[in-house]
This record gives sequence, structure tokens and C-alpha cells, in this order.
Amino acid sequence: MAMRIVIDARTLGWTGIGRYVHHLLLELEQLDTATDYQVLLRDVDRKRWQPTAANFTVVPANMEPYSVDEQTKLPALLRSLEPDLVHFLNFTAPLFYSQPYIVTVHDLTLVHFKNVRGAGLKKLVYEAKYWAGRLVLRHVLQASRHIITDVEFVRSELLERYRHDPFPLPAEKITAIHLATDFTHIKPSQPEWIDAKTPFVLYVGNYYPNKNIGKLLEAFAVLAENDTKTKLILCGKADYFQQELQKQAAALGLEKRVVFAGFVPDEALGWLYDHAKLYAFVSLSEGFGIPGLEAMAAGTPVLSSLASCLPEVYGDAALYCDPDNAADIAKQMKLLLEDDKLRKQLIARGKTQVASYSWRRMAEQTLEVYRNTLR
Repeated sequence: MAMRIVIDARTLGWTGIGRYVHHLLLELEQLDTATDYQVLLRDVDRKRWQPTAANFTVVPANMEPYSVDEQTKLPALLRSLEPDLVHFLNFTAPLFYSQPYIVTVHDLTLVHFKNVRGAGLKKLVYEAKYWAGRLVLRHVLQASRHIITDVEFVRSELLERYRHDPFPLPAEKITAIHLATDFTHIKPSQPEWIDAKTPFVLYVGNYYPNKNIGKLLEAFAVLAENDTKTKLILCGKADYFQQELQKQAAALGLEKRVVFAGFVPDEALGWLYDHAKLYAFVSLSEGFGIPGLEAMAAGTPVLSSLASCLPEVYGDAALYCDPDNAADIAKQMKLLLEDDKLRKQLIARGKTQVASYSWRRMAEQTLEVYRNTLR
């Protein structure tokens, strides 16, 4: 009888993590025709991926990540599938599921930052979610058979942070497996809301506090004092944090210089990557930093934070800045906008850096983790 592995792909529709989920499924279909794979998907994501291999089956699973249903209903569904192994592709997993599983922990942003929104009852709800998330994370780290991280930085963080626990994480329990990008297959399409002649700095992602967009706005205000043409385009789904950043941009007098573009489809995103003067990524905490690699693949130079795993992922292919210092961010942006020699160097290094990563290799290493765990 074939071994059965359940892959929890309920995060397929998420930005960032969703790219990881999608490519893992695509590559595993090519690599492993012997294992019976049961893939958990929410109905809303069914059009994002359809199995093409006979040994892959979609299992409807409409329990939202981080929800009560995930904790109360998902264990029963998993038990009904009788898997030999489950792979949770994010650390969000049910506390009361005790059969063998592995987990991917992309970063420790939850530990380092509170994404608390609003006031009153709303604030209390998010506080409760924050502490519940930390509880789930600590549990899955101990209960899982193996842990995958995207980078060595997060692997080391886990080992250091939990080394004083009653049961410290053994080093051999955690494997760092790099992600990749292949965004160049997207056919670019110019958004209607931008003039092709407008020079702009680009950011793509969410607006959570760890992304440090407030500091980027401060830096851009400094840059804009002497640069009257360049705009800052911020692409990401509108939320509470975007509203706060819009207020900050207005207070800085940047209403006409900063574009909050909202969610941008891949085709338009491809055009923006192709035409940006630089990609700005001043994040304080990341699991890998795929958008920076997407920019490099498009031939756009990257200004990156020195924080977290980004130097590990980007190597010498980015210009780095102090993410806590708006003056330094502005200085490095100005340098990258004006120094053609530096731009050409970083564009060439970026192409080389992107080519060093592979979704196929990521899936091969993940499959090796499955097989070692099942042994």
C-alpha cells in the first residue's frame, strides 16, 4: 500500500506563503508518483491549483487558518484521512492532533511583533489572538516530528530562542530549505493608473508593523525634498495598517507622491517590477523575502534592510541600509537612483542570485524530509 501524506495547503491564496505552497505542489507532482497525496484546500482557492497527477487528490477543508474551526474540526478531518504524515505549510496547526506531522515555520514575526489593530474590544481580540498564536507555535515546535525553515537565519533563531526550554529543540530536528522565484513567466500588463514615464520606487507586500513602511515613508519624505519627480508605489491589500500609513503620508505632505495601489494582479505587478527604478525592502523581520528576488529577476536593483534573513538571501546582490534610520534609507535610495554604475552591478548580481535558487531543489529537499521522517 502506498504511503499517504496530507499537505495542508489552506494558505495557497496568501501572498508570499501562497507562492511557496503553489510551487511545492507543482514540483511534488513531477517528483513523486508513488505516494498518495491528499491536499487540503479551501473552496476559495480551488481555481489556483488543480492536480494533474493521479496520486494527488483535493480534500475540501474550509477551516480558516488561526480559527476556532481549525482547532475543533480539522483534527477529525485529518484522522478520517488516515495519513502516515501531515505537512502543515505554516505553523498554524491544531493542538489536539497527535499523529505524525512536520511543520514549516517561515519566520518568528509573531514572536517579535504584535499586529494589534484598533482599540477597545478589537484590540483585546487581537491581543488574545497574539497569545494564542504563540501558544500554538510553541506546541507545534515540540509536537512535530520535523521542522522546516526557509532560511538558516530562522533555523538558528529557533534553536537559540528555545534552548532554555525544558525540552530544547535538537539541531537535527530543523532543516533550512531555501525558496525561489520564477516570476519572469508572467506576461506584464501596464496598470491604467500609472504613466509609463513616471519614475518610481516600488514596494510589494502587506502593511504589518514588521514591514517597517512607516520608516520608508519618513525616508521618502527626506528624498522628496530634492527629488520632485519620483513616486513611491506601495502594493498590498488594504487594511487597518494601510489606513494608518495613509494618515502618516498625509502628515508628511506626500499625498501626491505616494500611491497606495491596493492588491495588484500578477500581470500588473510584473510591469511594475520591470519599470521600477528600485525595489525598497526595509523590513524588520522576514522568512525569505521573495518580492526582492522577483524584482531582481525583472532586472530591478534592490535596496534591502540589514535585518533578519535578508542578507542571507540576497547576498551581494542588494544595497543594504539600516532599517531603523530614515536618513540612511533615504541616502541609499538616492545613491541607487543616481549611480548608474552601481545600478548595473546590482542588476547583474541580482540575475546571478536569482539563478542560485530553485523550486525543484526546494521540493526535492522537502521530499527527502518526508522520507526520512517516515523511516
